[in-house]
Amino acid sequence: MDIIESLPVMDRSVDLLVINTFNNLDIFSIKFVFPILIWLFPQLFLVYMLGSLLSNDLKNRAVYLFTRTNNRSSWFFSITTSLFLNTLLYYFIQYLLIILIGIVKNYEIKNLFVIFLSLILLVLTNFLLLLIINIFNLFFNMTFIYNIVLSVYIFLILITGIIGEYAPQYIRLIVSFPFSHALITWHDISDINYLQKDSSFYISRFSIKDSLIYIFLLITLSLFITVKKIKKMDLI
Repeated sequence: MDIIESLPVMDRSVDLLVINTFNNLDIFSIKFVFPILIWLFPQLFLVYMLGSLLSNDLKNRAVYLFTRTNNRSSWFFSITTSLFLNTLLYYFIQYLLIILIGIVKNYEIKNLFVIFLSLILLVLTNFLLLLIINIFNLFFNMTFIYNIVLSVYIFLILITGIIGEYAPQYIRLIVSFPFSHALITWHDISDINYLQKDSSFYISRFSIKDSLIYIFLLITLSLFITVKKIKKMDLI
């Protein structure tokens, strides 16, 4: 049964359709693994397409870049900008398609800002994941990095399920896991109360502002460390 047909009549809104498609993961169904794979698939495909963008471009332009040290920073920022724009385009097209499906089905758009927030959180979180993988690919074996980063990512999701079901007293620990910031339904925000059923899971005092600060800090730190490292790299 697809998402559209499974929604109760009173809940058939474009907002809910979009969020259930991209920004919702039932913490109590994580133990079944399959819901994780369904939620992760678009992200894994994105990693497959863009996970080696930096290292591939470096191989093609290494001589030019490493004979002119001043070009390294501008090159790195141009590639990371391209990485962000491609991530944004990737999810924007998917959001647009789901919104159009909802409109064709005569669903109501209750809060366009909520849809925008959910897109921003998803794009930034996935950009962070891609950035980390691309950066490590500059210095380590690509296959090794894919396996390590994605294994840690999935492990944290599984740990989240365990905490939610067996150790709710440690629920705030989930906020430190990067993937949780992509899930707008896990945030404590009044604008989406109408989307949350009584059984919905969310973390008290977990705000959108917290997520934006968290993601921007990690992105900034990653960029800063990598630029310094690239300036000291030698041509192999």
